[in-house]
Amino acid sequence: MLWRAECFVTNGSGDYSFSGAVGLPNGVYSFRSVAGVTSSPCVLLTVGVVAAVDPVPQTDHMYLCYSKWEQDGGMVVDAKDAAADMKSGMWAPSAVKGNLPDGPGVENMGAYHLSCNPDPSLKPTGGYIDNIGEQFDAAYAASTGFVGVYPVVA
Repeated sequence: MLWRAECFVTNGSGDYSFSGAVGLPNGVYSFRSVAGVTSSPCVLLTVGVVAAVDPVPQTDHMYLCYSKWEQDGGMVVDAKDAAADMKSGMWAPSAVKGNLPDGPGVENMGAYHLSCNPDPSLKPTGGYIDNIGEQFDAAYAASTGFVGVYPVVA
């Protein structure tokens, strides 16, 4: 999206300012002419806006499971250690739809809770969630090395 505003005012030293340009958010904007360009009492400026891309969520920790008898959502590990921990035999708990009452070992993530050993009738859906329950596909999960994401089962 482009906005065009005309006739910005100079203070004679090459500094220009304007406010209230049509289509621009309210505020005072200023800029300076470049060296070698003659200052003018009036200039034309076109301002462009580029859509921002959401940043990749940053994960500083995750839950990992260590025992086939474990019934909670896992233990907390540093994300920087998670890949090595998974290579040594730990695994990410499964994300099961629905929240459990808060209590020791209960890890609710958005609309899901984590389970190290969910009911065997539950099967992977191919989807993943992160530490706040945001959903991702398998391609995204693979791009993270499966660190900070949990496989959804249903």
